[in-house]
Order: sequence, then structure tokens, then C-alpha cells
Amino acid sequence: MGDFTQQIEKFLQKVDTKLARHPKAAREALGEAGKAMKKALEPNVPVQGKSTPTRRKGTLKRHVKARIKRKDGSLVIYVGIWKKGAQKNKEKNLAKGKHAYLNDPFFWHFVDKGTQKMSARNFLSSKKEHYEQIGFDKMKEVYLSKMTEK
Repeated sequence: MGDFTQQIEKFLQKVDTKLARHPKAAREALGEAGKAMKKALEPNVPVQGKSTPTRRKGTLKRHVKARIKRKDGSLVIYVGIWKKGAQKNKEKNLAKGKHAYLNDPFFWHFVDKGTQKMSARNFLSSKKEHYEQIGFDKMKEVYLSKMTEK
């Protein structure tokens, strides 16, 4: 068993050095993986039946985002519901007499995890491994194609 773990560690070191040599290819591969994960997640996001005075229909689905961030020296993909940008029309809506945050998806975790009076929908947490596998497959495909180009 020790030989196998040593081989895995050597392989991971080789991959890390190749990623360091070709950072643009790695970033492009991660970007495509994020897009694939987002595309796989979107059909599972629940949509409100109709718009209300305080919430627009499809608020959660519009705020599904994929982001690449640097964490501890390595690049990480984050896919989920992002609230950023939801407040940009606040002044317009207030001037029109509407609710200020029609597009604010602050309630996404209530829908995903559930509350005392509402059962959980589990659109993010239940299929996490599935989304990760889709992203990994796409990342590997794009990265290998970029590495063979050069």
C-alpha cells in the first residue's frame, strides 16, 4: 500500500509543477469546469411560481455563479448562489415605490436546507459530488487539450 501512495504523491507533484508552468491553461480549464458545473446545477435550482411584490420569479436561478478564487496559493472553483450585484437597482426600485431588494437571493439557504415549516429542497448539497465530477471531467478535458496545443 505504501508504494501506491508514493506513486500518487509523485503524480500529484508532477501535476502541480505542470500547472505552475502553464498557469493560463490551468485558469482556462478551471473556468470551463466552473461553467460546466453551473450548467449542471441550474436545472435543479427551484424557481418561485410567480413574482410577488417583494421577490421576482427566478431570483435564485439568476444568481447561480461560478467563480475562480486564489486560496492559499492555489486556484479554487466556487459554484453556488452569489448575492453580489443584487443591490444595484436598490435606488431605482425605491424611487418607483417597489420593494428595494427584488433580486436579493438572501433566502437561498432556507430553500436549500429547509426551515421548521418548510422541507429542504437540497438543490446544492445533495448532488455536490455529481457537480464536482462534472467539473473535474471538463477541467481535465480542457487542460489536456491546452497542454497538447503548446
